[in-house]
Amino acid sequence: MLNSTLFKSAAACIFMLALFGAHAKSQLIVKSPARTGNSILLIWNSALSFAPKTSDYVVYVNGKKCGVSARQQVEQTNLNNYAYKEAFYQHFTKEFTGLQMIETDVTFFELQNLEPNSTYEVYVMGVNKKGRKTVKSDPVTFTTKGPSKIVDVTSYGAVNGDKIIDVKCSKEERALIKSNTAAIQKAIDECPKDGTVFIPNGIFMSGGLHLKSDMTLQIDGTLCASPFAEDYDYGFLMYTYYTDKRRWGLLSCDGAENLTLCGSGCVDGNGWLFYTAESIRDNDWCTYAEEGDLDFYKNKSKARQLIRFKKGNKKTVYTDGILAADCAYNYLNSIGKTPENATSAELGEAYATRSTTVILRGVKNLLIKDLLFINPANHMINIIDSTNVTITGITEFTYDCNNGDGIGLICTNDAVLYNNFIDAGDDCIVFSAGVGKPASTTGQSGVKNVQIFGNYIHHGHGGVAFGSHTALGISDVQIYDNIFNHTDAPFRIKSAPANGGFVRDVLFEHNSITCAKQPFIMSTEYNDAGTVSKYGAADRQAVFSNITCRDTTVFRVGGTTIYISAADESPHSDIFFKNVKFAKSGNMGEYIRNCNNYKNEE
Repeated sequence: MLNSTLFKSAAACIFMLALFGAHAKSQLIVKSPARTGNSILLIWNSALSFAPKTSDYVVYVNGKKCGVSARQQVEQTNLNNYAYKEAFYQHFTKEFTGLQMIETDVTFFELQNLEPNSTYEVYVMGVNKKGRKTVKSDPVTFTTKGPSKIVDVTSYGAVNGDKIIDVKCSKEERALIKSNTAAIQKAIDECPKDGTVFIPNGIFMSGGLHLKSDMTLQIDGTLCASPFAEDYDYGFLMYTYYTDKRRWGLLSCDGAENLTLCGSGCVDGNGWLFYTAESIRDNDWCTYAEEGDLDFYKNKSKARQLIRFKKGNKKTVYTDGILAADCAYNYLNSIGKTPENATSAELGEAYATRSTTVILRGVKNLLIKDLLFINPANHMINIIDSTNVTITGITEFTYDCNNGDGIGLICTNDAVLYNNFIDAGDDCIVFSAGVGKPASTTGQSGVKNVQIFGNYIHHGHGGVAFGSHTALGISDVQIYDNIFNHTDAPFRIKSAPANGGFVRDVLFEHNSITCAKQPFIMSTEYNDAGTVSKYGAADRQAVFSNITCRDTTVFRVGGTTIYISAADESPHSDIFFKNVKFAKSGNMGEYIRNCNNYKNEE
């Protein structure tokens, strides 16, 4: 629920004015974060603060009203987000919770089936429940990109086949993976500027692929990661001062502009076997549902059921992992060890080499939309040192993959994440900004100017997690109109004592939270001893300031409702809660330690 008076700080106000204009408090402002040759993505500020009877929005293009409203279109652009949100509100009613759960606003729309190189005049109108106008934006014009030449990977020799999960596969299967990798990479390398590399329906096994500037990768089938660690380049470092090398991803790039990943298909990290209640090795899909989730026995829905993978750790990876296992095996082989005779430290080093499925570094103008991402060996998507990032319409299933973060923004600025469904094994969305004293020597920036709205966040240790890598700072973040269900800590700001830096100018507003362990955590007590010993401590612990949480409903809490803790020499400051309503929150209440100017106005 965004307006121009979110923060007292001048820096945050400047960001909001730049985003939605000087009159955002009392006027509907429409922006386009990304465009393609046949679509224009639209976002706008919520009208609820100045036109409170607004319940939906309709979009007009060249004077003609679009056929569906903003709320209605979510069913088309992300069915899982739509269907699980409907189930959420049907279950967590006022009668059941004792709260009127916040009904999240929908402030986005996609203009579809447009012509390339064409300009369209657009305005958005807020409407009440009777369809009557409550507010109207000024008209704005947007132009689509030019036409895109399609490069089909099958014309380069890529072949659809069965999924391969065992490194003891046949010679023919091994040859297929190698030939597919070469074919798809050649299609990428020869793709003309502004062209589209197309992966059609079917399962296409592949090793690591390297993307480039001015291209679209459209996946309508399944791009499945090879189970062989040797098919991914070794030597990826999260930060230049890190020493623990990892495998690059199934999809990687290191410096690019104008890159799009899209399609109706799936990116499968092939990291772990599926979970079964009997805890046996199994690769049959395991679906599950929890309180408030979509009941597929009662509801006929084409939404995807939740799926669960083996959790794993540095010891069990060798029996429970697929690509995760071979990454660890490969490292142990390189030092002449096996899982049976390796030390605990060596098992940890081997485990750390696991590949993150998507690693995009140094990208300017990145769009990821509509795809399904599942089963990473490590994290799912990491975006590093990048600017102007839009992620929308995707679904992620990484539960219960160990370290299975959904989306990581590392030293990345100007990002918009909306209309996504994320069911994660670790943090659903996480910000990282370097660790300790060496961070300031790299020339990297922190994380700044991020909007997260209209998402359904399921599971995850953190729903939106700040840190623990905070050295270069995380600031100007707005999190609004999201649902958090079964998330341990929906709003978590964490830093290790040695990491240093700051988190400031953050708004968490108009969200609905259910079944959380600790809904609000802001602490510099995070245990990150390995980082401290390797890279050196910052001169001062991280400080969190100018953080507002408001207009949010929270049902069922397992631990403390609000947990804030800082070192004596580095207290937090200006942390405000207003109109955050709790029900069934137990008897632990708040824990506040070393915070100047803390207020909770219920």
